[in-house]
Amino acid sequence: MEQGIKNAREIECGILGNDQPVASVPGEIVPSNEFYDYDAKYVDEKSNSIIPAKLPSAVVKKIKHYALMAFRALDCAGIGTR
Repeated sequence: MEQGIKNAREIECGILGNDQPVASVPGEIVPSNEFYDYDAKYVDEKSNSIIPAKLPSAVVKKIKHYALMAFRALDCAGIGTR
């Protein structure tokens, strides 16, 4: 269990590359259910994507930075998301 976060947003950021990976613009998922669960993602087809996510530029920069850090830390290659 973990503490809930009120008004949380589902933001994703794709990474593409190998030796010099590049982060995409972050997108926001607006789930059809309370949570972005299996049904909301694959079954009911009612969730929406907002690309690019409506975020301040400083937040976009941080998201891209952390996405790239995770990609490198996990030694990923090719394409990664989240």
